Amino acid sequence: MEGRMSFEDQEKDQPFDDHFSVQEYLDYFYSDVMTKYDEDEGVSMPWILDQFHRTFAGERDFGNRLLDVGSGPTVYQLISASRVCSEIVCSDIHQGALAEIKRWKNGGENVFDWSTAVKYVSELEGTG
Repeated sequence: MEGRMSFEDQEKDQPFDDHFSVQEYLDYFYSDVMTKYDEDEGVSMPWILDQFHRTFAGERDFGNRLLDVGSGPTVYQLISASRVCSEIVCSDIHQGALAEIKRWKNGGENVFDWSTAVKYVSELEGTG
């Protein structure tokens, strides 16, 4: 993803920080991100990525900055936006979620692999 991503760090840990496992969340909900069908939501990740692509592929001016409220430890929602927004600000109440995004952005070790989602969007955009 091109451009700049910002993160707002809180000074102190929150009580829920100890009760939420970023890795368990990602493994449970996104381990087979491109093939899993969410029966509760009635949608699949390719459909969601198609919607984000359609939103950001148009000629509308979105400005330079995008604020993603409640980012969680995920980046799929930012892939299409990264083409048109030079700055993406991620926010979440859980500091571990933001730390996961930072690790992914910086190419850290043992981060969740979003490459299938990135590849899918790249193919939609004709760059993959």
